[in-house]
Amino acid sequence: MILVTGGTGMIGAHLLYVLAGEGRPVRALYRSEERLEYVKKIFSCYTGDPDGLFDRIRWFRGDLLDPVSLREAMDGASQVYHTAAMVSFDPADKDLLMKSNVGGTAHL
Repeated sequence: MILVTGGTGMIGAHLLYVLAGEGRPVRALYRSEERLEYVKKIFSCYTGDPDGLFDRIRWFRGDLLDPVSLREAMDGASQVYHTAAMVSFDPADKDLLMKSNVGGTAHL
């Protein structure tokens, strides 16, 4: 079983497209329902059946800053692709970037 963090981001969605398309058993984390539609939109650029491919993925609602929410998603995973990250070039976001990216990775 493969777990993809950041599955609703640009890199994660493309990775999920490849993994699910290969028939690999895959799970993915998401934080909001709205972002799931983004994944389907990405899939629709490459296939006429984005919903069919999307349905091959087992989705887990979670947040890297909440270690408890990661337990179920990680149970039985033999591989993890960690593509989740906050991106900002604003120096004022430094503390939030550190908390999210470094702290979230530590929880994972």
